[in-house]
Amino acid sequence: MRSIPRMIGVWGVLLALVLLAGSPTAPVAATNAVPGFGAGPTTHAPLHQDRSVVVERRDGNVTIEQDGDLRFVETWEVRFDGGPFRFAFRDIPLDRLTGISDWSVRANGQQYQNSDSTMQGTFLVAGDGGSERITWYFPPATNETRVFELSYTVEGALRIYEDGDQFFWKYIEADREYTINNARVVVNLPGSFAADEILTRTYINVEDAGFGEEVDSSTVLFTGGPFPPGTEWEVRVQFPHGVVDAEPQFWQRLADSGPLLDLVALGGSVLLFLGSIVGLYFTWYSVGRDPTVSKVAVSAEARPNVAPGLTGVILDERADLKDILATLIDLARRGYLRIQERDRREDFLYIREHEDTTGLMHYEALLLNRVFGGRDSRYLSNLKEKFYNSIPDLQSAMYREAVEQGYFPRNPQSVRYQYGGCGFALLVAAGASLFLWCRSSLVL
Repeated sequence: MRSIPRMIGVWGVLLALVLLAGSPTAPVAATNAVPGFGAGPTTHAPLHQDRSVVVERRDGNVTIEQDGDLRFVETWEVRFDGGPFRFAFRDIPLDRLTGISDWSVRANGQQYQNSDSTMQGTFLVAGDGGSERITWYFPPATNETRVFELSYTVEGALRIYEDGDQFFWKYIEADREYTINNARVVVNLPGSFAADEILTRTYINVEDAGFGEEVDSSTVLFTGGPFPPGTEWEVRVQFPHGVVDAEPQFWQRLADSGPLLDLVALGGSVLLFLGSIVGLYFTWYSVGRDPTVSKVAVSAEARPNVAPGLTGVILDERADLKDILATLIDLARRGYLRIQERDRREDFLYIREHEDTTGLMHYEALLLNRVFGGRDSRYLSNLKEKFYNSIPDLQSAMYREAVEQGYFPRNPQSVRYQYGGCGFALLVAAGASLFLWCRSSLVL
């Protein structure tokens, strides 16, 4: 009997056995769950100190049908310490199979009925698109051991390859808070094969852990345990191709193309990242940078036809508080207001001299309106907690004036936002590509 190399992309069955105390006819309440007996999407709190569960054995009998379906019969021997416990559930993810059918539950010789009544002796199957859950309800259990038998058929989970078809299954999941003392899995192959045609392998936490035992030419046995919380156990059998009438499923093709997808995703991420840097550089070089100009004589005088505040916008391409204050002082120089220092040296009084703003640019008239607000005078101390709300409008008006006078082809602030947004979008796209590549490397 030969071993099978480890395959990237192992998928598993999430198992949850959550046992609750309460009325046997009452709806399930998540807050009543005995936590630690769960795997999958449900979140649980720590086990109550006076109640706990131990799985003494979890046995599985798997028959590989001629059509490639897998018929599972699981036997659970569960020891309940404390209680009472009244129901349990089990989740199976659907990402590496095409369907689950023929659910059944037995306990103490009783066949449970499929019903949503939550009565003792019933079970309910429901799915959320990502997984399928069976919940079964039983008579109260306190300080005793119960045996449950679950049966179901899994479709489209067999891996089909020219070199050999494979049953690859995570029988013990890691995401649980209870111990499984013993486990054995019997795999019934779809035919009889020579010993060198059957390959087996087991894995604990994705590390090689040994081989299965060939009971006869058509049966393989795996045994293991104990499995403390956080330990997963996978079993794998390969047998000659062509015995079962099955084709590779889409999920398998996707998993098998994982290395190619990884390479494409990584290459795309690198190209996108480098292309973003190069593209941003050439964009800046062609339209973003200031042109080189020859040196001119330094002059302390501003151009007579350019307002001081607008001059500041032109110099650094930003309308800031200094430019707004320069505009206010220039308006005072031109006689539209007076600024008086009061007896309290930390305060100033602004007095409006002219109501007519006909000759002013829009941002200048807007500044006077925001300072005085219909009044004839205003103390600086009264503006400190209010005027900052007007700054964005004044900045926009100054940018607009600079564009209208031909100093900029577009609003500099809008251009900064546009290219900043493009850069952020490219960064997100590159990060998303890298994330998908990393995720595919882990999952496939």
